[in-house]
Amino acid sequence: MKNFYLKSSKNQIFISHYPLNNIQVDENDIIILLCNKSIKTQELIQFKKNFNFYKQCLILCNTPEEKNICDKQKIYSSFINKNCFIDESIFNIKENINKEYDGIYATSIKERKRLHLLNDIPKIAVLKNFNQEEHKHLNIENLNIINNSIINKEEICEYYNKALFGCIFSIQDCSSSVSCEYMLCGLPVLTTRSSGGRSIWYNKYNHILIEPNQNSLKEAINLCKERIQKGIFNSELIRRNQIKLMLNFRLKFNKLISQLTNLELEECIDTFNENFKLLQ
Repeated sequence: MKNFYLKSSKNQIFISHYPLNNIQVDENDIIILLCNKSIKTQELIQFKKNFNFYKQCLILCNTPEEKNICDKQKIYSSFINKNCFIDESIFNIKENINKEYDGIYATSIKERKRLHLLNDIPKIAVLKNFNQEEHKHLNIENLNIINNSIINKEEICEYYNKALFGCIFSIQDCSSSVSCEYMLCGLPVLTTRSSGGRSIWYNKYNHILIEPNQNSLKEAINLCKERIQKGIFNSELIRRNQIKLMLNFRLKFNKLISQLTNLELEECIDTFNENFKLLQ
């Protein structure tokens, strides 16, 4: 369970992640669950059986489809994508950094990440996630992996700013934070279709949809460079639109807190700003 978040005269709010193990809270407490995995019907049914469901438990869903699943199970939920809580002060546009790579792909070494698309494309750098166990059977000899250890968020941001665009090719993810981090750094995104919610952040000015093959990727690289040169992909606009959508979700979140606690919206926003790091 995450740290205590907010206390009103009637209750406390705790924030954690779906799915949730057994916890001890007062019956008047409010539990808010951010989704770090996709919601599936059968898993949600089992979760509901295992968890002594409190009347004041709210699941924040990453997609409208996931909210529909919760609605059918009569579980209180709201469509608030978890990536609205990414810290935009950490992921930002750095001035006067040379573009060393065409693209960058921040990823774990797993089969579902489709790393084979980068074979013999050395100008796309791979920022390896050392926090996750890799699939040892994958051939990564031809990948341009640019880090050899775990790095912090500030260093990740520096690497993003050395690229023209970001890549994400996974088949499924839980509304990838990486994709949003790219855009906060002003990078357009080359992405395959996927489930999980990352597409809700995209518009025609910040991404190119590709098929999961090298020909489609190579065509998208050329098209992306062309759009950057013509100003169709503008880094400041990409970042500004990303933050605007994040702020809309945050306002929706604070309005929910206000309704649940009977606190004034302004007080909820102040508390949110004070406790923002708890949501990272």
